[in-house]
Amino acid sequence: MFPLIEPSPALEPARITRYSRQLMLPGFGELAQRRLRAARVLVLGAGG
Repeated sequence: MFPLIEPSPALEPARITRYSRQLMLPGFGELAQRRLRAARVLVLGAGG
């Protein structure tokens, strides 16, 4: 199991508005959105 990502700072009002639909999902609140915002992804071999 991977460790949890440290959350980014509090969301600004503009970001709360932008992500409002995600924030309303059960089990996915502001803390989860802040962790998602702080996460990084590496994609390799995405070509044909």
